[in-house]
Amino acid sequence: MLVKNILVGKRGSVVTIEPTANLTAAAKLLAERRIGAVVILGADHRIVGILSERDIVRALAEHGPAVLNEPVGQVMTRDVKTCSENDTIDGLMARMTTGKFRHMPVVEHSRRIAKDFALSGRSYRLGVLAVRHVLASSPIGE
Repeated sequence: MLVKNILVGKRGSVVTIEPTANLTAAAKLLAERRIGAVVILGADHRIVGILSERDIVRALAEHGPAVLNEPVGQVMTRDVKTCSENDTIDGLMARMTTGKFRHMPVVEHSRRIAKDFALSGRSYRLGVLAVRHVLASSPIGE
């Protein structure tokens, strides 16, 4: 099975935030949208990072509550692993397992989020798969 097969059944949009937003704003966004990660876009609308709930928890554990006033860019994961719509689910799971991460943006060659990229300044139609989406689509998840 390919990534694009999962995306067909996935509704919603990719939620993004700027690296200058503070962690409090990012945490509120994650809670409001009921998502586990947000993609960080730079000025050129390319992915510069990803911030997960785990990143926020680690920052709080290391630096205390004052870190919530820090910019997302200080805490985000910069080495973002991405995939394309034509990648296999088996390959995706292997990469997520080896890399020990749970969210992966689906991008085109330029590290821009795939499909309908210019529709809005903040949301895009396709783009972040979580392990739960992949497991739900495989015989293992049934």
